[in-house]
Amino acid sequence: RVVPTSRHEFIHLMLQEVDGEEGVVLLRPLQDIS
Repeated sequence: RVVPTSRHEFIHLMLQEVDGEEGVVLLRPLQDIS
């Protein structure tokens, strides 16, 4: 697995591991962080 070099990449990798509606739910707080 590639090590994320930034918070944005880390979030992107996390979202890739999430399926369907859960991804949408996680996007809201993650957008607030970024």
